[in-house]
Amino acid sequence: MKNLAPKISLCLVCIGLLRLAQPADARAQSANPPPAASTGRGAASLKWRIFEPWLDPARNRGYWTHSDENLLNWDTMLHAAPSTALGQLIEQVRLWGYNVFSLPARMDVDAHPDCVAALCVYLKSRGLIMLIHRDWNEPSLGAGFKPSVDTDGLPRGSPLFSPYNPDVRAYWQKRIARDYELVPGLGGYRMDGGEYNHINGAPWMGEGPETQGKTGAETVRDALKLVAGELGKHQGTLFWRDCEDDPWGSRDEVWYFNGMTGKIPANALILIKDYYWDYQPDWPVHPLDLAITKDAKGRSPYLTTIQLPGEYTGTNDFPWSQVEHISQALKTALATGQPGFWVAALPLNHAPWDHPLNMVNWYAVAELMKNPAADPEELKLAWAKSEYGDAAAATIVEILKQTTAAARGMYTVDGLTNACHSRFPGLAYLDSHMCGPMRQTRRMTGMIGMTLPLDMYPAEVAAEIRENRGTWLVFNQVPITPAFKAHAMAEKEGAITSIREATALLQSLHGKIDEARYTELLTGLQANLNDTIAFRDMMELFLDWKLGTVTEAQIAAIEAAAAGLKGATVPWLLDPHPKKMTNAAAASLKTFIEDLRRELAHPWIEKYWRDNPTGVMGNPPPAK
Repeated sequence: MKNLAPKISLCLVCIGLLRLAQPADARAQSANPPPAASTGRGAASLKWRIFEPWLDPARNRGYWTHSDENLLNWDTMLHAAPSTALGQLIEQVRLWGYNVFSLPARMDVDAHPDCVAALCVYLKSRGLIMLIHRDWNEPSLGAGFKPSVDTDGLPRGSPLFSPYNPDVRAYWQKRIARDYELVPGLGGYRMDGGEYNHINGAPWMGEGPETQGKTGAETVRDALKLVAGELGKHQGTLFWRDCEDDPWGSRDEVWYFNGMTGKIPANALILIKDYYWDYQPDWPVHPLDLAITKDAKGRSPYLTTIQLPGEYTGTNDFPWSQVEHISQALKTALATGQPGFWVAALPLNHAPWDHPLNMVNWYAVAELMKNPAADPEELKLAWAKSEYGDAAAATIVEILKQTTAAARGMYTVDGLTNACHSRFPGLAYLDSHMCGPMRQTRRMTGMIGMTLPLDMYPAEVAAEIRENRGTWLVFNQVPITPAFKAHAMAEKEGAITSIREATALLQSLHGKIDEARYTELLTGLQANLNDTIAFRDMMELFLDWKLGTVTEAQIAAIEAAAAGLKGATVPWLLDPHPKKMTNAAAASLKTFIEDLRRELAHPWIEKYWRDNPTGVMGNPPPAK
């Protein structure tokens, strides 16, 4: 195994352990924020305050949202104005205090240069810098490369991944010059340059005689220097995302992206995710956080990214406060000398851009960027007062506490996610992500848990993580027994109880807050109650299937009880043809039940895993 990063200072390890102890509670801000808090010590260090909406013009919708309409498409970019939804979002982003607007991944600038250029001009008029997205693999695979199951998880070498290859250098010289010709005033790139599971091409995979004697970290630094150098000719900045969409990729993030302080150009910054691996709530601090060193002026070239709302925290459909986590993430960023903060957002196509209760998170980010020392509880209360009035504020904060507890209980079991990016999972998807093999984890019959790797952490930190009961099943594996089922079901029943308590609290505010807003919140909580019921029933059927005790009578009773129920995460519990929201097959409680009935009649899942141990799930055999 390759040598891990240089020795980590005790103070940074303590920062990491402090974050491990923090609950992950919150994401963002209100559409009509109260007066800004006074600027706190350290806020001046946030040179970069970046907002990246995860919206896809090609698909005309956002990622992981139920919205059929995407506010960021080619036409709205071309005609951005204060009266449009996109213009309103941009104005809100500006008022929240961001200074950079990053366009989403794989936007075809060459096909729509007039649209991208027009948006760049509009953003500049509103005081915002615009970034576009590029991939390091473009010289080899093309700017339009889209990964597939055939390339996923197959890192490979290529001379065109090497920063020393003259053709690669020539490509980036021409590509960058052309982008600035197409989009005058461009602020630079947000670049993916290491995610080989989906991007399939990183600098350390470069081949050729020039790479001989170079370490992977040196190759990455030279790739950063190459692109940043060309962008610098146009006063542009490079934001290089080191994300590997795989827990084992965290090793690469530490091996190849550690120790960059003082070794890359001033216009090059490295993006790291706030959590281990991929924004999973309550998971540990990212391992690179523990290895960041600062220069003599107390600076480092790293930026932390968070999600608003999270693809694993209910997206726009389930209230989940992340305020405590955002506060701690920003404090850690400042403590490690980071010059900014990056927010990856999943906004709806209209104000207020998210679930009305989730707007506490959007508000918190904006206030914390002004005053990182602000108290999370005071922030939540200030937001609630601004939105619902002084008399209702404390109750609204308590409602947030209950809905967040419900979300954790609904979406996770001991920290292990039992959803598909906050959506309802199919039987095979749930099975692989709860019991393995999920890519590289072992499959053990009768066991649950993922045993994800922790060897990129110092031993003492890894031990703390492994013993954390809040994420126990992420890093351990235990037998599926009746006792375990009772434990897991207690989490699900607790989610139902928490939503009912939140609903009762809201009902106590009837007549004390605006009637339309009261009705909107009540309708949403009633839908969330049905969501928790659906996930409870799913887990009961899944564990009874594992225990060999599930019966047709039990299945039929659950199906009958769900008739006519509508949720938010699961729009109709018994929808036989649910709308696809992710790259996995669309699922509802109805399709889950039908998958289970099929499995009981013609078992195939265990046999599939015996024959396909790599963790790539195929399709079930044809129905007989």
